[in-house]
Amino acid sequence: ERYAPPHAPAMLICLNSVAFKRVTTLNLHAYVRPLCIAIFLSFALSVSASAATLPFPGAYPTIQAAVDAAANGDTVLVAAGTYSGPGNRDIDFNGKSLVVTSQAGPSRTIIDCGGYKTTDGSGNHRGFYLHSSEKSATISGFTVKNGYETSVSGIPDSDYGGGICNHNTSGGTLTLTNDIIYNDAGGEIFGSPGTATATHCDVQFGYPGTGNIDADPQFVSAAAGDLHLKTGSPCLGAGT
Repeated sequence: ERYAPPHAPAMLICLNSVAFKRVTTLNLHAYVRPLCIAIFLSFALSVSASAATLPFPGAYPTIQAAVDAAANGDTVLVAAGTYSGPGNRDIDFNGKSLVVTSQAGPSRTIIDCGGYKTTDGSGNHRGFYLHSSEKSATISGFTVKNGYETSVSGIPDSDYGGGICNHNTSGGTLTLTNDIIYNDAGGEIFGSPGTATATHCDVQFGYPGTGNIDADPQFVSAAAGDLHLKTGSPCLGAGT
């Protein structure tokens, strides 16, 4: 019979471990750095791909069309203008976490909701309506005006959010910054069961938040549909 030392298996394991370490060390120099670079590039590309900016008008006929084309984490950048009619009011994020912001600020980027009183609710329109389980949403740099949201009886109620509403059963957060939300029947901002926070906004009848004011924004001629701001408006230069 052959004699095997009692510690032979341990010796072999030890030798094999040394050999393995040598091979592994050589392989690390050859493969680990390129692998790390590949992983980093893949991560960078995925982050970049998940944070696109979609300019409007661009290829989109309405703000809603740009929002529909956006993916989670994207930004819709809206050019200066006055926007009204279907697709430019009652804007719905459709469950996506997005930033919708203006390029020129609220003095030059206006959503005219065109809401009006009816007994059947057919004239009800607001600027933005979030109700599809959005986890987060940001709306920045807009004037939202002439919204009208009422109960079935046609009587405006401050709990309907005639300007902007976050009626989100998932409890998502709506963030408003540098917005003018004024002259909307049915309350300017409503957040329940979701929440709505506002900072540096002009909100008729007031709204809690840092830098918010309740002051006539001094539109050039609201009656004639010119919702740009006059020189001396308290909203000019008052944002962040």
